[in-house]
Amino acid sequence: MKKGLIVSIQGYSQSTTQELAEKAILGGAVAIRTDIPIKIQAPVIGLKKLYEKHYYMTNDRQAITKVMKWADFVAIDCRRGNDQIDLIVSHCHVNNYKYIADIETIEDYHNLEKILNKNKLIKPYYIATTFNVFNNNSHEKFIKELSILTNNIIIEGGINQENEVYFYSIHRNISNICIGTAISDIEKNTKRFSKEYLCF
Repeated sequence: MKKGLIVSIQGYSQSTTQELAEKAILGGAVAIRTDIPIKIQAPVIGLKKLYEKHYYMTNDRQAITKVMKWADFVAIDCRRGNDQIDLIVSHCHVNNYKYIADIETIEDYHNLEKILNKNKLIKPYYIATTFNVFNNNSHEKFIKELSILTNNIIIEGGINQENEVYFYSIHRNISNICIGTAISDIEKNTKRFSKEYLCF
């Protein structure tokens, strides 16, 4: 996956998701993150949201298998509160699935690393910060610490200003920044946000 902007499109019908994804790609997005099967000329990060479990995502083997029928990557919940981490990471390893580990804290990262090392499992292609709340000092500290520990970080969650895109893009080891469809006029605004990737 190229460095740059990922656009997250979730909660729509398949036809709307497909249309918004195409507009986002025209606007310069390098990938789409979605919960609906789509076909585009860019990588698709698939996931299955489980709203009844406090927004846990893709945290069982059946869901991962279903998502990987149409996605290039699967985003899985790797927070310590998810007691299925070892099972779902093992499932990705056995099936050679490309996965993105969504974490919330540095402790989550260390916990995942222990599981991977203990079981000799493949590492995630990317680490994503989906669950962390942005615009606070603890988050900036978290990103700095994480960028020392690993490469290929996807920043996601609550980004809706161009200056935030620029701010996070200059951190070491940040591969991608993901914005949601809270932005209106998706093609125009994806172009506008993508301009902040001067360092990429």
